[in-house]
Amino acid sequence: MQNYIFKSLFVVLLFTIATSHAQIRFGLRVAPHVTWGISDNKITTSNATRFNASYGFMIDYYFTENYAVATEFSMQYFGNSLTVDKSRFTSVTHNNISHIYPANLTYEYSLQYFNLPVLIKMRTKEIGYNRYYGEFGFSASVLARAKADIEYGSLRIENSTINEPDEQDVLLIQASQSYSDKVSSFRAGLIIGAGLQRNFFGNSLLIAGLRYENGLSGFTQDDKWKTRLHFIALNLGILF
Repeated sequence: MQNYIFKSLFVVLLFTIATSHAQIRFGLRVAPHVTWGISDNKITTSNATRFNASYGFMIDYYFTENYAVATEFSMQYFGNSLTVDKSRFTSVTHNNISHIYPANLTYEYSLQYFNLPVLIKMRTKEIGYNRYYGEFGFSASVLARAKADIEYGSLRIENSTINEPDEQDVLLIQASQSYSDKVSSFRAGLIIGAGLQRNFFGNSLLIAGLRYENGLSGFTQDDKWKTRLHFIALNLGILF
């Protein structure tokens, strides 16, 4: 299914490149966003909401006056709290020793991704100084950095590099040996948004809008505690 989607988007991109009277617009953007996670399993809970942001460079390719294919080169930041329910690990036997876990295992993730979305944008004709637009597309993100604060009862480890932890950050907890706490190197999402473009100093356009991204893939490597990240962003930028 994912291969079909990306092939279709590639065909659309080739078509727009071959279209005459095209216009390429470059710009900068910043997007403060509210992030939350949804656990797709019965082992973990993720109820925390975090305020984060993304920033970067954007390219809009208008193959007609009101329709464009767009992409961005953005750095995204996410935060999420993931708690492993102790009741799921009430008793585990290891080396003939029975372990009963007295507390939940909690991870406070701090994630950084390099994001490259592909979007279709549609806008109205100019109304006064404004144009109103809608956008739809797919987001593909590659992990740049993953840190986590880990808490288990009285034990707390801060700012651990979760995918390649230092020796002093390795937790000897039976529950974490049963489930990988590492972060996936790839994240996919579905984007929908709307807003306005306003003329500013000649041909420059100020952009303000809202964007919702629905996470399609979990951010953890282990699907046994799969959790998807979603966000709503205030999308601000300028096209030159």
